[in-house]
Amino acid sequence: QQQHQQHLRGCLGSETVKPYNFTVIKTSMQNWYHALCDAQWAHTPTGDPAYMPQQQALTTGFLCIVACDCNGMAPLTAAIMNSISAAPSNAALAACDALPTNPFNPHYFAQATDPTSLADLAAGLLAAPCSCDPGH
Repeated sequence: QQQHQQHLRGCLGSETVKPYNFTVIKTSMQNWYHALCDAQWAHTPTGDPAYMPQQQALTTGFLCIVACDCNGMAPLTAAIMNSISAAPSNAALAACDALPTNPFNPHYFAQATDPTSLADLAAGLLAAPCSCDPGH
């Protein structure tokens, strides 16, 4: 159990570092990416894409929270969260534009082997839609 918990580099609270299950974090990132960006998933019997505005806002926000935090950036501000909520489909499209979607990679975040590789995979999200702030 302990070997599966790692202190993520900056992830989810760098000021008060707590152990998080790395596998859960990277699997969550993969699931959120899948829900937003796999255009073919909607056409399958098990498809459950994030197509409703509130799903897009939450899912994009979750991706951004982890992306900013894993890369040592400041937490998302209320203004950024509000901009994601105000235009959720634009935020979702920006997230998908920042990640490999043509074709969709079903193992993109799942291939992360440690917090540093997860941060590297999420780095495309830092500018748009997340507008991560490097200041802490």
